[in-house]
Amino acid sequence: TQNYSNKLDFSFYPNPSNGMVTIQITSKSTINNPKIVIYDIKGIMVYENSFQNNENHFEKSLSLQNLSNGIYLLTILSDNEKLTKKLIINK
Repeated sequence: TQNYSNKLDFSFYPNPSNGMVTIQITSKSTINNPKIVIYDIKGIMVYENSFQNNENHFEKSLSLQNLSNGIYLLTILSDNEKLTKKLIINK
């Protein structure tokens, strides 16, 4: 059997957020041009953006003031890896 542990990890704060979120991505290897996608609870994409990066750390602050209060799924895509965590917006 193979170990399929993710090389990629991410965190973000604050959560719950008032609309401003800082995302930090770390990896054991280079994070190549990460893509951040946010879905609402119905699965509708409400944010999508790709960023230039070629280091093993990436940090970005996002203004999500246009999103309504609620629960969202924040997804990071990079190098065939996909990680999703729950984001709460409460302004």
